Amino acid sequence: MQTKTTFKFLSATLMSLVLTACGGGSGSALDNSKPGNASSSNSSISTSLRIGSGTGSNFVSGAITSTASSTTLFEGDQVQLSVNVVDDQGTPTTSIVKVKFDSPCLAANLSTIAGDTTVNTINGTATVQYQVGKCDIDDKVTATMASGSSTIEASVVLPINTRRIGAGFGSDFVNGALEVGIGDTVLSAGGNTSVTAYIVNSAGELVTDAMNITFTSPCLSANNASITGGNVVATVNGRADANYVSKGCAGIGGVDAIKATTTFRGNVLTATANISVKPDSAQTISFIDATPELVSIKGTGGLETSTLRFQVLGQAGSPVKGVCVNFAPSTTVGGLALVPSKCNPSGPETYGSSTDANGYVTTIVQAGTVATAVRVTATTANGISTQSSALAVTTGIPDQNSVSLSLSDIEPVSWKHDGVISDATIRLADAFNNPVPNGTAVTFTASGGSIDGSCTTTNGSCTVQWRSQNPRPNPAATVSFSNIQAPTSENPGYIMSCSDGSRECRKGRVQILATAIGNESFVDGNGNGLYDDITKDIFTNSNGVYSPTTKGLPISNTALCSPNAPNSSGAYGASNSCDDLREAYVDKNFNLDRDLIEEFIDFNQNGIFDPLPNGKYDGALCAGAAKANGDCTTNKVTVRDEATLVMSCETPYQPIGLHSFSLTAGGDSVRIPVLLADCNGNALPAGTTVSAVNSDLENATASVTLTGELAMSTEPTVVVLIVKPGTDVTKQPKGTVGIQINASGLSTLYSVKVN
Repeated sequence: MQTKTTFKFLSATLMSLVLTACGGGSGSALDNSKPGNASSSNSSISTSLRIGSGTGSNFVSGAITSTASSTTLFEGDQVQLSVNVVDDQGTPTTSIVKVKFDSPCLAANLSTIAGDTTVNTINGTATVQYQVGKCDIDDKVTATMASGSSTIEASVVLPINTRRIGAGFGSDFVNGALEVGIGDTVLSAGGNTSVTAYIVNSAGELVTDAMNITFTSPCLSANNASITGGNVVATVNGRADANYVSKGCAGIGGVDAIKATTTFRGNVLTATANISVKPDSAQTISFIDATPELVSIKGTGGLETSTLRFQVLGQAGSPVKGVCVNFAPSTTVGGLALVPSKCNPSGPETYGSSTDANGYVTTIVQAGTVATAVRVTATTANGISTQSSALAVTTGIPDQNSVSLSLSDIEPVSWKHDGVISDATIRLADAFNNPVPNGTAVTFTASGGSIDGSCTTTNGSCTVQWRSQNPRPNPAATVSFSNIQAPTSENPGYIMSCSDGSRECRKGRVQILATAIGNESFVDGNGNGLYDDITKDIFTNSNGVYSPTTKGLPISNTALCSPNAPNSSGAYGASNSCDDLREAYVDKNFNLDRDLIEEFIDFNQNGIFDPLPNGKYDGALCAGAAKANGDCTTNKVTVRDEATLVMSCETPYQPIGLHSFSLTAGGDSVRIPVLLADCNGNALPAGTTVSAVNSDLENATASVTLTGELAMSTEPTVVVLIVKPGTDVTKQPKGTVGIQINASGLSTLYSVKVN
């Protein structure tokens, strides 16, 4: 049954197709006329036909195939448009079908179709050639065919370029050109001119929506010209007006090729023009910098060269490129010299160079064997000169008598408090007292609390932090004070003693040591910056001044040479100094000598403390006969300085010297020296105030010699309590008198009887 039914259906369908092909019925889309004959009349159209792009399973209904793809079309461009007419199975019809192509631009005659806009299909395909005219919109093209009493269509949108860049507008528009304000005349150095780009549509009309135009040129890229406000200029009503400023650019052959670019729908639009420019000439030359500003004497191991930089500016204050500059040093002592260079390989100059695009020019100074200051004169080809600032040629290595350690607070209130901070700043200079180079390393250690381990210098100094915490120095011996009296400039007003006879036994006293690698110090007796003549240069050791008569004598450990940082001959004179350094140590007990309990810096790494120095100068400035005869070495040493910090206590030490006394009516005043110290016998905290209290004292008044606050110190203070009888000679003074101490918020009163 199924087979018979199917057969009957197919037979009916075939009969219907035969009748249709023979012209039966009306309104058919099939045309038996010759293919491609657009004027042939359609009869009727089968409702089973569809119009679109592709065939079979790739058929897309309602689409037109365009060879333009997504590319933007410009005026004059041609594109092929085609549609396929297929049956329900996607098979192209073999009959001829009329297809009409239309669009807004075609209707307005702003674009054209080659031939008739209505064409017949050939093997199911209808094709036309579309050409862009003055169309200034994206053009939607439709392909329409009859379908019974109605129509069906396919469409495609053609992206048509509607922007052009150039000079002028309307009938005067020149595509790809720019409008230059000065025209063909020459632009002077420092002068300016307008450069205008116009954006128009296909009809030459100015485009009102804003577009960003980028201006570029060789001179702009080299920073020898500029666009005021920046190289990107937005259009206003279709115009981008740029102000081009010459900075003395020479261009290429006296011409700077300027280009304006923008993008529209992914397409780059470009316009160009040539600006004739006049090169600038040198008007000023100035010194910019020296890197580094300090160089090391030749052979001392540091940086021995420095690059000096100058800049040449033209008439408008802009950098000038390609100017030949000659250089000359102010001195050549010790072999100091400039590195030979030329402005060009065949130039006559010995020390010269040409400026770069930024007007900069450099020369290199090579240090000699003598410490000196040098300046370099730079002169342009047209005779304009300037001189550099002084460049120091020195060791760059710290020497002992130029090391200085200081504390921001030498008595922080920290005996009973953790985390109190005092900044430790080290300053270093070399033998010529020039700051050491940036990055010089310094190490720190302390006998109490904690301290940052190291820092590196900037401008000759660096800072670390000391913080209060354990350990807190706590010697076993006890301290006592005697001979309390009014202080003078030469006498502090007391004698301090320790129960074990030691030099120092007070608690809370911290020694901070800072060390670096450097040179010993000496006095340059012949002025050549070197230690080379022991008959003139002064270096002191345990035997006094090192000389032909004292060299070779046994070196001993004297009181002058024992301290960590002994007095230098340059600061204290030859008879009261020692320039010869032992290994550095932490002087915990403050006895100015190294004891077994004290850590040291084992500089020669032999595992023991070397109590005796070598007796001769050690440092980079060892030279000449002294070096040849073994009277000095170029070895480095540990340079150092130390500072004492007191972990101060706000609780006062029992005032020493304060006692009961008698006053006589009408008699003389009583003056009692009183020693004031903190709980460990050190200085009371800075800012402490002291006042006399006499609220119940009859016929007498009391005062103290201290006015204001105690200054920062590590040592106790002696004040004088003055009690003066009243004016009533018949009444005996009596009562109590006291000293009020206010230290770091703690107030303490000590009183005595007045009889």
